[in-house]
Amino acid sequence: MQKEIAEWREEGRRADQPSLPLVLLGVDGVITDLSARRSEQDPDVELPDPPIPEYMSGLVGHIADVAEVWWCSTDDQDSLDDLCNFLGLRTLPAVALGSEEMSDASVRRLLWSADAGGRATYFIDDFAGVVPARLPDGTVVIDTAADMVLRPERVPSELRAG
Repeated sequence: MQKEIAEWREEGRRADQPSLPLVLLGVDGVITDLSARRSEQDPDVELPDPPIPEYMSGLVGHIADVAEVWWCSTDDQDSLDDLCNFLGLRTLPAVALGSEEMSDASVRRLLWSADAGGRATYFIDDFAGVVPARLPDGTVVIDTAADMVLRPERVPSELRAG
């Protein structure tokens, strides 16, 4: 793993990178409100599509204005493009996860490369208390598992609107 990290850091130092922070953003339990997925009539029944809070379009839209945002998801690109359209966003790139494991090499590569380029890095997902391993020390990890959705007050001030 140390060899890969060294390669990613070297790649980041050589790359012509934007000065914007890098934000990796999950979907389920971040954009979609998993707490609202339960039926009010029967809490043991899950509704098929969790709702997206009304504030999410503005919140994610602002983050996308001030940072380079990548979806971090197991969802396919068409689904993520549909989500962008729903939120009123331009299409965002995605780092595809091969599994639910949030420490995939593709995720770490993006973070280490950006960190080596002097950029701030953020990883926002529903980690359920299990912080991904081997991330750059400066990466701000925001675990949305307790709220089951990204709340505006959990967004770091440097990514928040005015």
